[in-house]
Amino acid sequence: MNEGEIKVAEKTQFNGNLALLRVCAIVLIVNVFNIIIKMLLVAERGGVLASLWSALTTSSFEDIIAAIGLLFVSGWVGPIGLAGCSIIIALGLGIFALVKKNVTALKIVAVIMLIWTFVGPFSFGLKGELRNLPGVLASLIFNVNLIVAVAVFFIASKKRVEENNDVVVHDAFNLGLYRFCAAIFLVRGLNGVAWVLFGHAFSIPLALLNFAVVVACIFALAKKNTTVLMACSLMMVAQAFWSMFQFIGGVKAGSSGLVFFMMVDMIVSYFFTTLIVVCVATFFIEPELTRTYFNKVKSLFVKPK
Repeated sequence: MNEGEIKVAEKTQFNGNLALLRVCAIVLIVNVFNIIIKMLLVAERGGVLASLWSALTTSSFEDIIAAIGLLFVSGWVGPIGLAGCSIIIALGLGIFALVKKNVTALKIVAVIMLIWTFVGPFSFGLKGELRNLPGVLASLIFNVNLIVAVAVFFIASKKRVEENNDVVVHDAFNLGLYRFCAAIFLVRGLNGVAWVLFGHAFSIPLALLNFAVVVACIFALAKKNTTVLMACSLMMVAQAFWSMFQFIGGVKAGSSGLVFFMMVDMIVSYFFTTLIVVCVATFFIEPELTRTYFNKVKSLFVKPK
């Protein structure tokens, strides 16, 4: 390999924790999709999408221009345009960062997410949430997306990896990804405890589950035990499914359209989230250990020939 080829290889090589970059990028992309789907659901439920489609297909060009002018006059174009541009930019940069392994693009998306995390709830107003204000504030403080945004700025360069072996130890165990997942589970557990204490209803099973996650994550951070994190991951997934089944059981008979919207919103709320991505990422911290557990589970159901 000549000098020019070496320079090209060095330029295209990613110097950092690639697994952590991929997980953070996927988390940010999933969150953007979450926002888009929820906005579409709200618009469809309110009949906005149907009205918009009807207006575009039946109205004349002059009517459309007049409607756009009306939006400008009413002052809605600014907030809607800003939100739409932010979402499109965040999604594009997230995909670019994932494909091109570009940390700078990921940092821009992280800043957008950080702003949205704090501005979003207040932009919709907290007037209706005053009774549950402690729970809302706890969600802002113990927010997993804050951990993601901060983690993006700690995806180390090759120089830092060589100087500090704590960033990435070796291929068999990714310490940076491990700490990231543990921090996410810890914050999520604290958030759950806060919502149980300050929420509308007190649930002993939910309180015990979140408290167990908090204790397990503190132990995992101290002992670097991947098995404990895997157990936390399975508990989180089980909690999501349990909440989903509770929701399905509590849905009252009514308009089939309303039930459909509620079901889709519930699925998006539970499974297009940071937590589910991190639960999956936990099994990539130590691939050999995951493969060992998988083979043990497989042996229970598949008899050797």
